[in-house]
Amino acid sequence: MILAMNKTTKTDCEETIWNAINTCPVPDIVHYLNRNYIKNMKKWALWACQHSSILLQVTTTNPLESYHSELKRITSKQHEFISACNKIIKLDYKKELDSEKTAINFFQKCISIFDFNDETIEQIHKFPYPIQKLMTSEITAMNKRVEKRKLLPNLIAPKCTCLFFCRYLVPCKHIFHQHLFGQASNKLLTINIWKRLQDMFVKEGIAIYEGNKITKILVPVQTLEEKEMKARRLHIGEIMEKIYDRYRTTEKKSNENIATEFIKRLDMLLSQILNKYTITEI
Repeated sequence: MILAMNKTTKTDCEETIWNAINTCPVPDIVHYLNRNYIKNMKKWALWACQHSSILLQVTTTNPLESYHSELKRITSKQHEFISACNKIIKLDYKKELDSEKTAINFFQKCISIFDFNDETIEQIHKFPYPIQKLMTSEITAMNKRVEKRKLLPNLIAPKCTCLFFCRYLVPCKHIFHQHLFGQASNKLLTINIWKRLQDMFVKEGIAIYEGNKITKILVPVQTLEEKEMKARRLHIGEIMEKIYDRYRTTEKKSNENIATEFIKRLDMLLSQILNKYTITEI
């Protein structure tokens, strides 16, 4: 599932699922995957993109196992029923206090960010603490983009197609880059946009990622031609990603000569296509 989350196209996601099924050595698991995944690929992909964005950051069951371990330590088969219940209630009360403390930190704790725009920091501090950490990491990534002198993303709205934005629905390194270094007359993160993003977490908290929530963000209306152009670009992206994955598989499972031959034949075929469809003909 973690591998599938890092795929950006339908073709690549489906190929990941089929690879998992074909390489699985346990027949019962293969049967389970065929029964529960194949007919629901789109639903599982939606779950991976929306429901588990925050949840999958916890890659272990240590918190649950810790609770069970402590429960086993303080209880015994020799305890009377009332005594065992009292110990369980006491442990649950302790865990509830820990949960309340975590909830307070979730909404009130603020992350420290040095040498950055004060106005932006003030807005980031209005988000839940885990979201502050996510956006801080994107600010660090944005600073690296600036150091490498990368071009502006040329965004015209506070929306991006990168994996981070699609997963968390908050400003990414590309949006920060465009907002801070773009034209002063085209600031992406206005006060209204910040408020709209912050309001997503006021009632739901992280639960915004646990269901199919409709989040409204100001986006320019696309014409039919623009939508068709976007669909074509997505399709060509799927084709290129499929080619790249096939090459990586060839390089991993074959020798150097076969990988080199793969590149040569691919280059020859692409040259024929590019020569046929010149810029003037397009």
